[in-house]
Amino acid sequence: MTDHEFAQLLSLCDREFVEKQEKFQMWIATSGMWFYDLEECTLTLGDTKFEVTPIGTFGASSGTWLWAWANSEFPPNAIERAEKLKCLYELTGWEVFENPGTHATVDELQIFNLLAIHILDSVGLFQDGEGGEPALYLAVHEAQ
Repeated sequence: MTDHEFAQLLSLCDREFVEKQEKFQMWIATSGMWFYDLEECTLTLGDTKFEVTPIGTFGASSGTWLWAWANSEFPPNAIERAEKLKCLYELTGWEVFENPGTHATVDELQIFNLLAIHILDSVGLFQDGEGGEPALYLAVHEAQ
């Protein structure tokens, strides 16, 4: 994939993400309580349960990104679901999508998440950074 083709893909992903995330934020705003279960790959917002695919984790203080498929601390089911994201390397040919982790800026982190939401055809992105570092990013799928 050329830089120009990548820029076009990223522009498409950005437009999709804004629309999807706006709708998904309404779920979050009205849910009150939430919790996720990586064993089951679910996110519960209020009384609604969503399937999720872990994307990765980001340590802001170290500037490091780790793809969920490479995170040995995740349950096998979560790793298996996250392996779908390996197709980003096949699509782009960019090593950052093949390597287990990398140093990343906040802008690069956003790119990783935009592409993941697009590739997985997710309805939104959920970030859990409340427990400190690293922050966890989940692609959220249709409500069950």
